Amino acid sequence: MSIFFRSAKTETTLKEENVVPVITIDSIHRGLDYLVELIKQIRPANPNDFKEAELQFQALFYQLNNDKRLLFSLRKALLSQMQNSNFIPALVESGMVSSRGFLQESLIKLKHKILPPLQETDNFLYLINQVFYHSKDHIWVAGIDKELWVNLFSVLGFQVDVKDHQVMRQLHHAFHILSRRIVTIGFEREVISPLGKVKSDHSPFVLLDRSVEHYLTLYESRAESFKLSQAITAVTEAIEACSNIVKLYK
Repeated sequence: MSIFFRSAKTETTLKEENVVPVITIDSIHRGLDYLVELIKQIRPANPNDFKEAELQFQALFYQLNNDKRLLFSLRKALLSQMQNSNFIPALVESGMVSSRGFLQESLIKLKHKILPPLQETDNFLYLINQVFYHSKDHIWVAGIDKELWVNLFSVLGFQVDVKDHQVMRQLHHAFHILSRRIVTIGFEREVISPLGKVKSDHSPFVLLDRSVEHYLTLYESRAESFKLSQAITAVTEAIEACSNIVKLYK
């Protein structure tokens, strides 16, 4: 059954207050308010009630298909946020340890338990935290059918232009930071041990750092596509070599 179809029975079960409002967006902050209200309509009363969340998500699809004003408002709200967001923190801080020492990292985590870290309003993580502000939002977001999110962005007509200078600048910056962190991890005692007597210059982690630097230099100098392709292949091979080392002590 199509996710855009809603039966007569479903029609009667949807509460009138769950109708997504059409809000005039006059500013960036107004766009954020719109997204917050939108997610409120999808959020289930019980975070483990995935069926309720999916039903309300389907109700949103129904409205988007039947109310072009809503579709336009939602698209405008998202664009107002995406175009002014810095994605680098989200890319480098999600699932990747920092290069800080154990004691320093522990003190920071303890401090953030008492007082959450202050985030800039252009930080994409700020947007995520404002929209999905409930402490248990992650449960229903991860639990519902992933195709609902995919179809939502498909209906909105969202496409990321990987050739856009701003997008590439942020991706490269994040890529550079992550590669440096991996290199730092590569010099930890637990990682060095499996390498035995391998010279540091020939360490896969050092080779990764060099290959990333080489690729970024080529890209900035607008090198030919085949040279960029070769550089990307070298980066991929270095990442694979680092991954093999890490697997030795898992």
